[in-house]
Amino acid sequence: MRLILALAALIAALSVSPAFAEHEKDKGALEKAGEYVDESVKAATDLVTDSAITARIKNRLFKDDYVSGLHIRITTREGIVIVEGKVDSEALAKRAMDIVRATRGVKGAENHMRVVTVTHSQVK
Repeated sequence: MRLILALAALIAALSVSPAFAEHEKDKGALEKAGEYVDESVKAATDLVTDSAITARIKNRLFKDDYVSGLHIRITTREGIVIVEGKVDSEALAKRAMDIVRATRGVKGAENHMRVVTVTHSQVK
């Protein structure tokens, strides 16, 4: 969605006639449109980058022999990764966080996982 907005802003900025830019008022409008395009492009780039980070992490978790990526949810915003879900032990939570922190593009990580152990009385 942000990418579409960025492209629309770019098209709008490019469609402004250079003849109007001779007037100070129009120069200001053109500068504002350019700033909006810059902000929109950055937002779209951040969205794509965050999605790529999330995909890399999920891929690494699924490939890991010990951590199950099925019960772990990854959310990335501006390079900060929030890790949520259930794991069987503190060791697995630490391993998952090590994988997250070692992933390219991660600026920081927050551990919101819960350790849930299954006892024999819970197994039917």
